[in-house]
Amino acid sequence: MISTRTATQGLLQSLRYNKVSWTTGNPYNVRWQFKWRPAYYTYLKDNFDPTHVGKPENSPAVRHPFYTYVQDVLYRVFPSLKTIYYRSERYQDPFQIFVLPSLSIFFYQFWDLAFGFKALTLLPWMFFWTRLRDRTYDPDIN
Repeated sequence: MISTRTATQGLLQSLRYNKVSWTTGNPYNVRWQFKWRPAYYTYLKDNFDPTHVGKPENSPAVRHPFYTYVQDVLYRVFPSLKTIYYRSERYQDPFQIFVLPSLSIFFYQFWDLAFGFKALTLLPWMFFWTRLRDRTYDPDIN
């Protein structure tokens, strides 16, 4: 849907409703405080003064600069690794524990000879991860 209001009409309408709201009666002492809607989502907290500026030493401790990456590992990677660890009895069969790693170690000896040995080294680990992933999650029950 295309808006029929132009930018000028929107500006004129906002100027019509946003008048100067505070004055002392003296025409030379007009404060430019407009009737904008407050920028708070809810009511202010108790004993909170939005005009007060605190000292830097009184500010709460903050996280280090790259904490978002740490938080991603904490909330996304660690829970899945803990799930894999706690459900280890689901995927611990002889093929998974002995055959796949030994195949990978065997072909790793020839890693430098050709690309095919690189692929045959990585293929058992891909099977290992796929089997681990498929056996760890709960089945979808409709």
